[in-house]
Amino acid sequence: MNNHRSNRQELFESVDEVLRSHAGHVAEIPEERQRILIRRRHVWNDVKRALNRPYFNDSVGLNVSFVSEPAQDAGGPTRELFRLLWIKLAGDGMLFEGPENARHLQHNVIALNAKDFKCVGQLVSLALAYGGSAPHFFNLSVVKYILDEPIDASDVDDILDCDVRSSIHKVRIPTKYGILHKLWLHPY
Repeated sequence: MNNHRSNRQELFESVDEVLRSHAGHVAEIPEERQRILIRRRHVWNDVKRALNRPYFNDSVGLNVSFVSEPAQDAGGPTRELFRLLWIKLAGDGMLFEGPENARHLQHNVIALNAKDFKCVGQLVSLALAYGGSAPHFFNLSVVKYILDEPIDASDVDDILDCDVRSSIHKVRIPTKYGILHKLWLHPY
């Protein structure tokens, strides 16, 4: 088994292409998959540590084990890992903010520099590719952005910053700011 990451970066046109690419590389035998040892109370730290190892190979599937638990990973421990992970990330307030079922990425420079957002993106793709639960706490605008779908003017209400949201609404008012409103409706 090759445990080293490839130096080449593949570019994909859609999420569907990413999932198809991953599906073709998954090792059938759990022992040949990438092993991750998880402590339930430290799920985020353990996953980050695993993903940041230079030899971590996310293209062969996951073989998840929880400390002091004898289960073999036939899918159950992997699903449990993602379930615990999404609960932790949605609730801790470090990376996401907003209503419980409509979270946005939080402005967090420390997390950005630590590449925590990159880890979350990698985990979302791993969850989708390997049968884990998807994070069901993202705001619709975030999902549209991830899927490269257009975000329309009605999504302005999803902006959490009151001042920014108010300023955008003012631009959209046709009577007071005529030319700006026309630009808003027809930007090109």
